[in-house]
Amino acid sequence: MKYFSKKTVQLGDRVKLWDERGEIVAILDIGAFSKDYPEKDWRHLQTGALVKTDSGEIIRFVDLEDQEDVELYARSAEGDE
Repeated sequence: MKYFSKKTVQLGDRVKLWDERGEIVAILDIGAFSKDYPEKDWRHLQTGALVKTDSGEIIRFVDLEDQEDVELYARSAEGDE
């Protein structure tokens, strides 16, 4: 899965979306889930990515590559640019 910018989506990425900021907490397409959002609770969705906003909302995006309003602004400590 990629962002509109063509950068690869990684678990823990910090993103800007509209007037919010958030974190990628699951990448359903590849079976990557953070410890707070385990596979057993979210796998039924099958595709897309989950973003937890700083205000606590969970938003599912089926295809981030089409979402120019969602942009990567920081990688997690484990990720790289």
